[in-house]
Amino acid sequence: MSEEMPDPMEAWLSEYSNEGSRRISRGRFERFLEFTGKSPQQLVDEFDQKIARHLILTFQSWLLNKKSYSKHTVKSAIGSVRGFYASQCAPIHGLRGKLVQAKRPAQREHQFSTSDLQRMYHIANTRDKAILAVGCYFGWKVSAIRGMKRKFYEDVVKRARSEEKEFISFWAERKKEDEIRLAILNPCALDALERWLEKTKDSESNWLWTNGDKKKPLTPDTFNDILRSLVKEAGIVTIGKIRWHLLRKWLMVTLSNAGFGEWETKLIVGKAIPSSDMTYLEGLRTIIIPKYQQAYSRFLSLVAYSNGKTKIESVDQALDTAFKVMKELAKKQGITMDSLGQSLQLTVDELNLLRMRLGIKKEE
Repeated sequence: MSEEMPDPMEAWLSEYSNEGSRRISRGRFERFLEFTGKSPQQLVDEFDQKIARHLILTFQSWLLNKKSYSKHTVKSAIGSVRGFYASQCAPIHGLRGKLVQAKRPAQREHQFSTSDLQRMYHIANTRDKAILAVGCYFGWKVSAIRGMKRKFYEDVVKRARSEEKEFISFWAERKKEDEIRLAILNPCALDALERWLEKTKDSESNWLWTNGDKKKPLTPDTFNDILRSLVKEAGIVTIGKIRWHLLRKWLMVTLSNAGFGEWETKLIVGKAIPSSDMTYLEGLRTIIIPKYQQAYSRFLSLVAYSNGKTKIESVDQALDTAFKVMKELAKKQGITMDSLGQSLQLTVDELNLLRMRLGIKKEE
């Protein structure tokens, strides 16, 4: 006696481990059976790609127009029908662009101001400074940021320093979309990247941003966590959610405020400009770079405090710079710490503290 074949719908539903999911999917698929007037077995026996595709599209119209279901409900029902076919017959092709798209409910998001980002930058550690600077100035998706290769950016920074350039740019391609973008590293980003590369100079990883084991890049969630942590530490009062793509929004708005046109802005963040038209893009690049350099100080810099050409990123950096200068002057002019202390009218404790900060042992 031959074993009876299981019902195709039951065989499909058995793939779900959760009873609730099975119940919901069954209800959705039964609407499809009601519409077609066929049994699950008939759908399998009569399966044909074109027929199945036609049934799905007419079922979608029926749900929308006759049943007046919401787009979200219709999308879920279509998903169940496609799941049945994929399980018992074959995946249905040729539906791209023809299925209803249910928009997510609008969620309020915080809009970063330049002041917000400046505050975050100043309290960030070496790694987070570099990540924030690159995120703000590239405007790339988190997947592209986490995929940055260490060796390439080491070479970019070295080239900028060897040629004494405050700004350096290069073409970066969005491989999936085959779109080109103009990446620009400005003084803030170059300095932050250089400090991070120096701090991690012994790293053996191919990735610029690594996790605990130093081999794999940071996860997308980690980048979002870093951003939220900086917001909290900087004491920024937010209105809405904090997500990585808000850095991209800030860059686009800021470039627009600085007088950049739509195509210029799109080229910088990599939006909808095909890489096939490189001749035009090279011409656009020659316009963007000087324009960007002029706009940087007023609109784009994350370094909030400036004094002429000298930019102070934090109190710690200012002190470190002052101490280094003091140490070099004392060394060149043969000034002892005791004589320096007398000149500055320092107490014994203050002199010892200064000596410790400069890393100078007490004279014998």
